[in-house]
Amino acid sequence: MRTKRPSLPRGTARRWQSRLQRGAGIAGLIAVLALVPVTIHAITGVSTPPATRPPQAESVDPPAATRPTTASVTSPVRAVTATVPRGTPVAATTASTDVTSSSAPLARGEISDHRVLAFLYPWFGAGAATDPELSVHPATTLLTYRLDSSTDAARMARAQGIDGFILSFAGAARQGLALHQTLEAASATGGTATVVIETREAGTAAVSERWVREALRQSDHPAFQRLDGTPVIFAFASGTIPASAWGAISRQMATEGHPVKIIGDVTPSTTNLMAGQYRYNALMRSPSASRTMDEIAAWNQILATGLRSLGSRIGDSPQLVVATVQPGWDDRRIRGAGNATVDRNGTATYDQTWAAALAAKPDWVVITSWNEWYEGTGIAPSAEHGTSALDATSVWSKRFKLGGGPSS
Repeated sequence: MRTKRPSLPRGTARRWQSRLQRGAGIAGLIAVLALVPVTIHAITGVSTPPATRPPQAESVDPPAATRPTTASVTSPVRAVTATVPRGTPVAATTASTDVTSSSAPLARGEISDHRVLAFLYPWFGAGAATDPELSVHPATTLLTYRLDSSTDAARMARAQGIDGFILSFAGAARQGLALHQTLEAASATGGTATVVIETREAGTAAVSERWVREALRQSDHPAFQRLDGTPVIFAFASGTIPASAWGAISRQMATEGHPVKIIGDVTPSTTNLMAGQYRYNALMRSPSASRTMDEIAAWNQILATGLRSLGSRIGDSPQLVVATVQPGWDDRRIRGAGNATVDRNGTATYDQTWAAALAAKPDWVVITSWNEWYEGTGIAPSAEHGTSALDATSVWSKRFKLGGGPSS
């Protein structure tokens, strides 16, 4: 079962919403054997945030029997290998400098379109640099409703091997303009963009369907992320609504002339018609406990094996295997000092999640995140960490694409 994030402290949501509106500002574990034209109203108005932060989805961990006893972590950034004992928290691992990294290419995945995408949040504005509620502070201002600002971010991401952004989306009234500008910026920089539907914020199947429809109004844009010619969107906390509802949404969109491939954080099935699976937060099991690196690596490998087996069992194309990489986690300033954190340790944590991801030979890699500063996961330039994670992204992305096949 998914675990909910703790709610914000009383009064915080209102202050947060007010500040951002002024412009200052993601499954059950894989069951291996289980079987636009842009309308005016979609892009008018400045994007505004939801009243509360979308809660983080969590996944059931792999059974202990499936976990390797060690996880070998190779960092092409520092050319070192670290062996992580079983049960060691990610935050406690350190790199050993006596073994150089291997540059052997990775095996090609079953889907040739290898992408590196990053989750993008439109809630942060000019005041983010000094916001005391943020655990990490951006070094530059990103205003997603402005094309010049969005283009600067897209250009920076593209230069470091990130193919596109996945924009947090809670309907056209809030993020329609941000989506439009993100798509335009992607087009100008040779990239792509799509959305992640904030399902828990939507709350119901009806609202979720409406938000999917509103996002797909812009799917005719040449930069909208596609797979085999069909627009792709992500769904955060997709277990919030019944599996049958997702299947119904996919069928309805096709009936309306906007077929879509939805990637959720629940196991794909013939009921939900999901096209693949991902996990938003790779590092945390719950607000009070982080995952060990062997747990992360094992989950990725089970995901890859299960989804490809599922595709062959139901006579369909392989389900999209999406692995998550992440530099760290720290949400204490908005959810309480007692919450567990995962320190970045420079780029060591980030490197380890990349190594765990690539070991599963994924089709796509998603980065949590480009700029989620409340939770300390942003890889964009920051006051505290500079460009270290972004620089590491460039090396890992090149390795992924070289070993995993060409990206399109």
